[in-house]
Order: sequence, then structure tokens, then C-alpha cells
Amino acid sequence: MDCHNKPEPITAPTISVVMPVYNSERHVREAVDSILRQTFTNFELILIEDGSTDDTRSILNDYSRQDSRVVLVENGSHEGLVYSLNRGLAASRGKYIARMDADDVSLPDRFTLQVSYMEQHPEVGVLDANIVYIDVAGRALNRGRPRFSHPESPNVIRWTLLWKCPINHPAVLMRRSVLEEGGITYDPSYRDAEDREIFVQLGRRTLIARLPEVALQYRLVPTSISRGRSSEQRAMDHMITRREVTTLLGTVTSKEGLETLISVFTRLDQNANRDFAAAEDILIAVYRRFLEQPLSDSDREQIQADVADRLIAVAKEATSYSPKLARSLLWRLRYLPMMHLFSVGAATRILKVVLNSFGIRRRATRGG
Repeated sequence: MDCHNKPEPITAPTISVVMPVYNSERHVREAVDSILRQTFTNFELILIEDGSTDDTRSILNDYSRQDSRVVLVENGSHEGLVYSLNRGLAASRGKYIARMDADDVSLPDRFTLQVSYMEQHPEVGVLDANIVYIDVAGRALNRGRPRFSHPESPNVIRWTLLWKCPINHPAVLMRRSVLEEGGITYDPSYRDAEDREIFVQLGRRTLIARLPEVALQYRLVPTSISRGRSSEQRAMDHMITRREVTTLLGTVTSKEGLETLISVFTRLDQNANRDFAAAEDILIAVYRRFLEQPLSDSDREQIQADVADRLIAVAKEATSYSPKLARSLLWRLRYLPMMHLFSVGAATRILKVVLNSFGIRRRATRGG
């Protein structure tokens, strides 16, 4: 940490960076330094110390003494992520609120890119950014490939939010005015899926966009909730999807079908009565209802491709229950443009479902 050129206090920060910190002595210096070295400098960094038992508190105290942009908020005891996030929101003063985790690394131009976009797009209230994954030691994973390989519009992001969280939570920049006008904070009832829940709520009031540029290195660690996909998180995701699908359709004709549909993707079977045919009927109904709004050709194509993947996934799941039914479920793909069925990936998955339904398994090939 460079202490020789101490910045002047920020009286009206453009950005308030909210970073909860708990037992993060190994990586927190790298995370904080990545914020303090941003090319965009008009920010305050709010560090919420959540009752750490390691040397984290001492490290954060050093930063708060040596850089006037750092605001240290101490919980006193371990209160958890949602509580810490809401304390950070309450303490923020900036026009924008940026999220940051204590083990990630923001690239130097992150805020420059995000603020420039938001100033040019006042209709957007939440701006995500692309990320790359790193391991505990900071080495690039997946050969350094970004998480998102192609752009997704706000409509495609909103479609995906029906089923899962497509937002890189530690990489977002949000308009504080949108949060305040909607009275939106992190909901402790969804403590294992608080990110998806707040973005669903924000998505009802504003547009959510994503920069194609990589702006953050996301560290995958063994203790990460998203890494382990805890049963509690799956249950929260299940509940959110049930609520959002029901809200979109107004009424659902088959409770068993809805539960079957959701469990295919959350991997949480909450109902012993499986109704795969009704599940696909509901998926098609959701697809048709969503397409009633104005969408670009690109939006439609991306959503149709996703629906095709989901129909195939339901059929694949059904092979364990009724092979004949699995084959008939594939017939519902006729509701989609054929172009999505002849892609290499889709055609391979369809063939695999058909072969599995006849009890045929592809033999593994030996190397050498």
C-alpha cells in the first residue's frame, strides 16, 4: 500500500464501494489495493468488518488510517453477509454503488468503464461487467476465458433471471437512486440467494445491462457458497423461480409440473410426483408469455436457444422415469425455430436423449 501520496478527502463521491469483509486476511490487501488503484478516483471505499477472528481487522484499520477514501464500518460481532451489505448501503453517499468482495480483484479501468457507460445510458440502473475466474493463488482458470463469451441484452438477462442469477454480483455498479426510490435493500429472508433476489427486484424497476469487457477477477475458493451450491441456496433459487414463473403466468395449471420443471435446474426435488409433460407445457407457456413484449431478433434467438436447451434438459431427466415419455417430450421442440435444433450442441444432446431412452449408452473411447 502506497502511503506517500494520500488523496484528499472525497466530499461528494461519485461511487460508494461496498465491501463486506470477514476472516479475509489472505486476500483482502489485494482486493482493497485493486480498488485504491482504479483509474477513476472519485470514490469512497466502505469496508464492513464483520467480526473477523483473524488479522483482518488490523489490516483494515491500517487502510482507514492511511487513505481518506476508506471508510471502516465495524459490526462488532459476526452478523453475516446480508446484514453487512445493508450496513454498507446505509453508509453510502455516492451516486453509484459498486459491489466488491474481499477476495476478488478489480481491474484498473473497471470504474472508468462502468461510470462512462452509466452516464451515457440513464435508462440502465444496474451495470454488470464480464469476469474471469482465478484460483486461490491468483492463477487464471478456464485458460483465462471470460465467463460470458457473447453479449446479452437487458431483455435476455431478465429472461435468465427467471431461472437463475446471471449477474456477477461483485462486479456490479448500481444507481443509488433506483435502490432508494424502490426502498430496495438486501432481503435477509433470501440470505443464500440475496444477490438474485435483489436483482429480480431491481429488474422490475430498471434495466440491467452488462459490459462485454472483463473488469474483475473472480476468485473461486473452496468455501464459496456458489462453488458448493448449498442445499439452502438451491431451496432459495427454487422458491424465487416458483414465484417469478407464477407471477408471469398469473396461474399455473399443474403444481406438480411447475415443481418438476424447477427441480430439473435447481437439482432440488421437492415433490415426489413428477410430471414432465406438464413441466414442458409450463416452460412453453412462459416462453410464449415472455415473447409477447417487444424484443429484437437477437433477443428472440437467444431466448429460443435457451428454451431449446431447457426442453432437452427436461426430456433427458425424464429418461430415468419413462423412456417413451422422454422421446415424446422432444416433440415439443417443434414450437421453436428449427435453426436451434441443428446446432452441433443441440443435435448432440437430442441424440443422446434418444439413445438413452432406448437403453443405448455411448461407449467411452480409450486414449493412446
